[in-house]
Amino acid sequence: SNDWVIPSDLDEFNQYPVTLPELVHKLQTGFFTHMSGHLSDRISVSGELNGLLPIEDGVSIWKQYPLVGQVTALLSRGRTDKVLISRGDLAWGMGHHQMRDADNLNSYPELGVSHHFKWIGGLEQRLGWRIDNEQRVRLPWSEESLRLVNYFQQHGRVIHEHVAAIEGWHP
Repeated sequence: SNDWVIPSDLDEFNQYPVTLPELVHKLQTGFFTHMSGHLSDRISVSGELNGLLPIEDGVSIWKQYPLVGQVTALLSRGRTDKVLISRGDLAWGMGHHQMRDADNLNSYPELGVSHHFKWIGGLEQRLGWRIDNEQRVRLPWSEESLRLVNYFQQHGRVIHEHVAAIEGWHP
């Protein structure tokens, strides 16, 4: 297929090692089927689940959430691998974490990054919805959501030391 598809959740911003036209050229000429990456959880300086400031305030999302930490891996114990681009005729697994089985999958050797802006205001409400609805249909994220709700009830924020938080990349 000549079509390339970029899966991304609304709370993610994908970063690639080269421009998209260059990457697609490398994928096609190298007969690669996809490129993967990892989640980079973005958190506020305080670790609190602050709401996003309006764009009119002129503060970029990168300045609002300048730290990266392993929230998904260490607190929710969720998957941190992500498919960042793939051929259009191939399918992904749930949450875009991996490619579905197909003949001759060939991953591009460099990894990209999916900057994960999940740790913001309103998260606890969204987690509650996930627990109520995803347990009912047996989706795997309900257990992760329950772990996070329990953590936030206990600590009220992301404790930097719990997730190895450091200053993160920003444009």
